[in-house]
Amino acid sequence: MKENIERPTLVNKRILQSTIEASDISSEELKASNEELQAINEELRSASEELETSKEELQSVNEELITVNSELKLRMDEVAKSNDDLTNFVTASDIATIFVDAEMHIRRYTPRTELIFSIIPSDIGRRLTDITHRLEYDQLIDDVTSVLSARQLVEREVQSVDGRWFIARLRPYQRSAREVGGAVLTFFDVTSLRIAEHRARRGDEEIRRVLSTSLEYGVITLDEKGKIQGWNSGAESIFGFTSEEIVGESLDLIFVAEDVAAGVPGIERQTARSKGRAEDNRWHRRKDGSRVFCRGVMTPLDAMSNAGFAKIVRDATSEQLHESVRERQLQQARAGRADAEAHSALKDDFLAVMSHELKHPLNLINVNAAIVRRVIDPGASYAATAAGALATITRAVRAQTRIIDDLLDLSRIRTGKLALDLSSVNLSALVQSAVEAVRLDTSTQHLEIELEAGDAPVHVHADPTRLNQIVWNLLSNAVKFTPPGGRIRVRVYTEDACGCVEVTDNGQGIDPDSMPAIFEMFGQARARAASRQSGLGIGLALVKQLAVAHGGRVEVHSDGPGKGARFTLWLPLQTAESDPLAGLLEDKREDRCANLRILVVDDDRTTVEALQTLLGLEGATVTKATSGLEALDFAAGQPFDLVITDLGMAGMDGFEFLAQLKALPAARQWPVIALTGFGRERDIKLAELAGFAAHIAKPVSIERLLGVIQRLMDSREAAPGPDNEV
Repeated sequence: MKENIERPTLVNKRILQSTIEASDISSEELKASNEELQAINEELRSASEELETSKEELQSVNEELITVNSELKLRMDEVAKSNDDLTNFVTASDIATIFVDAEMHIRRYTPRTELIFSIIPSDIGRRLTDITHRLEYDQLIDDVTSVLSARQLVEREVQSVDGRWFIARLRPYQRSAREVGGAVLTFFDVTSLRIAEHRARRGDEEIRRVLSTSLEYGVITLDEKGKIQGWNSGAESIFGFTSEEIVGESLDLIFVAEDVAAGVPGIERQTARSKGRAEDNRWHRRKDGSRVFCRGVMTPLDAMSNAGFAKIVRDATSEQLHESVRERQLQQARAGRADAEAHSALKDDFLAVMSHELKHPLNLINVNAAIVRRVIDPGASYAATAAGALATITRAVRAQTRIIDDLLDLSRIRTGKLALDLSSVNLSALVQSAVEAVRLDTSTQHLEIELEAGDAPVHVHADPTRLNQIVWNLLSNAVKFTPPGGRIRVRVYTEDACGCVEVTDNGQGIDPDSMPAIFEMFGQARARAASRQSGLGIGLALVKQLAVAHGGRVEVHSDGPGKGARFTLWLPLQTAESDPLAGLLEDKREDRCANLRILVVDDDRTTVEALQTLLGLEGATVTKATSGLEALDFAAGQPFDLVITDLGMAGMDGFEFLAQLKALPAARQWPVIALTGFGRERDIKLAELAGFAAHIAKPVSIERLLGVIQRLMDSREAAPGPDNEV
């Protein structure tokens, strides 16, 4: 039984032992498998890391591909734009151009090509040899072959069958690797250039032909050393040398000895070379030894090389002699003016001294007459006689004072020192007051004085004080030469934009021979020779000068001795332009000097600034100068339409300024107006002789000045003579 129990136990023990051994073996195998799995896991982990790295690399490559793709797209856009630009350039090009490949197949052409070749868009791809053209160019295919093989530029000038000219330029079509991928054929139309060259050559030939036969202008060509290479018939006529005699000789032959000694010929060539031209205004020597004055210029034949010079001259001997005569006349005029000014200064000094010396005793006479008037007993028997004598003395003193004042005023007018205070004056009222004053004078009680003036006022532009002086002198003159019982008629009216005063008497009258001198100072002596009336005749001279200073005039008429006389005064009416307030009421006044360039010269700064302002208001561009030298600097640097200058300037006077101004070539045609305080006929003649275009006496009326300017500008092209205003 025990054995029965131990036997299964032993079996189970063996089975268990086997199981344990199998379990140990399995455990060992599992352990080995586990190690293998760990190794595999390590390998998988390493593979995963490698895959992650590859993923990152692929992502980087993808980003690079995206960048490359963007750049490629940009390049494609640029290529497309360049292609569009090329297409538009080819289409818009005005030059005939053909692109061919290495096999002479047409790849592209410009529209202009269709005018030369019989080609249409469908011909692209055809061989050039299959296309006809309108050029007289049989070597075209050979030249293209030469360009493709030799890789050299070919250029020819060819003509079309219709007479047009082209520059054919054939060059290789270079690829980027400097490979020749074909040829570019360009045809430039130079027909207009050829026509211009032909005309220029023909013009040059005509000029050479004219210059070679011209007798007025001498044309001389020189080499660089001054040896004569060409000598036309004009030079032969001027200098007397024939071409055979002088070609190859030095140009010094035609210069005077003193200029040759001074090196003038060499200096002239050096100036022409450095400055491009050399003016030549000098005396030259003729073949026979005589002198000829020439004006001319020397220029280099080619400014870029030492090819020599060309000298063109003309005979100006007569002009130079005329200028010499004119200079002598100008000097005589200047000397005459200086003499006149000296005499005038002496006269003014004399008048000033005389005025002082005469007015002093007149003042004493007047004062003492007043004393006598007060001490006379009115009841005395001699009282009436004494009162009459005193009245006579008083009238004589007043008359003498008026004569002295007239003398001084006349002197002030002629020296430009009398200033007018212009305003609007009622001429009718002023004349009426003067007539009433004359009627109250006891010396006129035996005369019949009539006044005829309308009810409407007559306003003139005048100085009321000086206008009263004019009217008073006219009335005094009539009273003086009208006998007792005579009649004086005074009339005020308007005529031709002027206010007029007419004084008519039936008195002594005027001899026709004395009429021209009636308004001259001391010029009435002959007219009064038969009269018992005294006086110097200053009043009428003053009337004329004052009337002219106002822009008016005065005239006289008489049928002869014993038939009376009629004096008529004209003064400009008051207008919107002469009214100082009119400018505030006008919208726009016409600019009478619009666009004129005027140079004003006066050594008195106030005067020149006033003229600048007045002329500027009339639309002129005014340049002011306070000396002759300053004015000459302006004239040398800019053009002017007109010059206004004072004559009596310090330093350089108006005459000397005119002479130097006319020496400037650009200023010879400018009209010059002289302003002066001297208004005598002799002064006007001196200004005319000196070359002034107009003469205006001071004080200057702007209306008269503008009128003279307008006349000079209107008649400038007609080359008028001097225009004088006194």
